[in-house]
Order: sequence, then C-alpha cells, then structure tokens
Amino acid sequence: YDEFLENYRIKAIVKKYSDFIRYPIKMEETVNKPKEGSENEFEEVQEEQTVNSMVPIWRKNKSELTDEDYEAFYAEKHYGFDKPLTHVHISVDGAVRYNSIL
Repeated sequence: YDEFLENYRIKAIVKKYSDFIRYPIKMEETVNKPKEGSENEFEEVQEEQTVNSMVPIWRKNKSELTDEDYEAFYAEKHYGFDKPLTHVHISVDGAVRYNSIL
C-alpha cells in the first residue's frame, strides 16, 4: 500500500477518476526553483498545484481548442502512443442537448 503515498500515484488516480470534477483538487508539491541572485543554485519550495482540469474538453468551445489538445485528450484516455486519424467536435442544442468528440 506504500505506492498510494507517492505523489505521482495520487496524481494518476485523480486524473483517471476525478479529472472533470468541477471543484479544484489541490496538492502540495515540491518544486525546484532558482535562488534569487544565483543562476546555478536551486532551492526546494512547497507549492500548491491544481491536479484536475475541472472542465471537460467536450464542454469547451471548439474555437479555443487546438489539434494538440485533441491529441492529448486521445492519448490520455486511449492510453496509446498512436495519434488519432481525425476528430469531430459536435455540440447539438434542441429538445435534447449533448456535446461530443468523435
């Protein structure tokens, strides 16, 4: 059970199961930042970072998304290294409203 105490494992679980929750999930993470007045020396700083993305890609406006966003979404959810052949972003509003990415 020790693996569930590692930061990378907690991030992976949050990304897999809670990425699109509308409230931010934050974690404190150790980050190396350069010391003031020095270029070669770094110090470890605790920083709070948001782990989940909060807004699903299919809910965003397609004009604000790039091909790289679609490819990253495909790789993240498909767990593969290949790129998608194409993508179609659909938003339909009527008696039934839905958003999708094919």
